[in-house]
Amino acid sequence: MAPQVTLFSNTGVPNPAKIAIFLEELNIEYEVIHRSLGKGGPDGAQSAQYLELNPMGKVPAIVDHTNNDFSVWESAAILLYLAERFSPDGKYSGKTLEERAVVSQWLLFDASQLTPNIYELHVYKRWHPVKDLDPSINEHYKTEIYDLWSMLEHRLERQDWMALDRMTIVDIALIPWLMLSNFLRLDLKKHPNIATYIGRLEALPSVKRAYNHHFNELAQSSMEAADRKRDLIRDNRWESTIQNTSILRKNGFEFDYNMHRTHVRVDELLKICPNARVGG
Repeated sequence: MAPQVTLFSNTGVPNPAKIAIFLEELNIEYEVIHRSLGKGGPDGAQSAQYLELNPMGKVPAIVDHTNNDFSVWESAAILLYLAERFSPDGKYSGKTLEERAVVSQWLLFDASQLTPNIYELHVYKRWHPVKDLDPSINEHYKTEIYDLWSMLEHRLERQDWMALDRMTIVDIALIPWLMLSNFLRLDLKKHPNIATYIGRLEALPSVKRAYNHHFNELAQSSMEAADRKRDLIRDNRWESTIQNTSILRKNGFEFDYNMHRTHVRVDELLKICPNARVGG
């Protein structure tokens, strides 16, 4: 069957996962096309063709083949569009004016407050080349996140879902970023309602299908820190931040410019680049 929707994605970042989850929830036939972030060329998010679709040069973006190939970018806008297009009864976006207002306010809260702070911490923890230089940056974003989490924790004392008395696009928008809590070493013990909420989200069949089919790398980042470290030790592969990537290329190693990292064996790395900073 021809896809109803094309999703432009990148498997290592959370926002496209929101859209895949919702497409799974809606039982929509869709295809996923990978776009390399920060690159031109035919498969890059900075290619002229893709910039015509999404001038931001980011993912996600969709093309709705059931609506004259209409395209939408920005994950919150995509969720709203898909909800209205494929679930016009308001199940996921609100059935009344009041429900739609509540969904909108929480969706905008996520897009303008919660996700940006988790994103900054994620970038800092995963990719920043001097992340051990100033730990106050790490503490700043954690403090901001915990302040915002206090609102979520209070909200979840009274209900199972964030916006309404059922799952909505707000919950779907929150899933991928909250699932990074363990990787980011955020303290869920002090936020038991959020911890329960994350478990409820992870158990959704649509979430499992989306992650199993398209977001294995992101799922790896969502693992418990101890499990992730054990896998890294078993494979003897570590994230490495180095400055002279040409040395690696000359020795046959691939370097991902999007993520500013490479994966090599520690002993192999130190042979060719003795001053490399290696961390796990």
